Amino acid sequence: LNQGDVKLTEVTIPEGMPIWKVAATLQTRLLLDSAALMQLNLDRPFLDSLEIPYLEGHLFPETYAFDPGVSLRSVVREMVQMFQQKTDSLWSKQSATGLNKYQTLTLASIIEAETPLASERTRVASVYLNRLRIGMTLDADPTVIYGLGGLDRPLLRDDLDSVTIYNTYRIAGLPPTPINSPGLASILAAMNPD
Repeated sequence: LNQGDVKLTEVTIPEGMPIWKVAATLQTRLLLDSAALMQLNLDRPFLDSLEIPYLEGHLFPETYAFDPGVSLRSVVREMVQMFQQKTDSLWSKQSATGLNKYQTLTLASIIEAETPLASERTRVASVYLNRLRIGMTLDADPTVIYGLGGLDRPLLRDDLDSVTIYNTYRIAGLPPTPINSPGLASILAAMNPD
């Protein structure tokens, strides 16, 4: 009481978590409306104020401590600021891949979803960059799963024919946005492939 300290609520966002799972985590841990987070992803003035085109990929995976009663916008702003703090110095370095910042982030999200092993990330990056270079489809299962809104079952062959803008079996090139919040290691792998 003398110091005015409050009990903070810790929230951990692991690497590779898609936005709808981030929303569910924030609802469980902070009692914030998960649908409201999905709406913020479409709120152009809010996104412009953060200087990002979309939330997916910019909600940095980290353990945060929030005050009770914190607003959703404050939580999102802190997560995006953490992303910027951790990655801003990376974008000034010239990447040999030829990808811009947002393409790199999208590729990093696919790498994050493909492998949990740090030793495989640069190899996975190389495979996808080679496919991009020759105009081949990426054939990335995680993008199909994302386009279907996540799956609570194994991916089926019929799923590969689904018509979504994230189906990299049907559409060549990178999907339009990241498919999760990649960690720093996957971002670096996307910038420095084998």
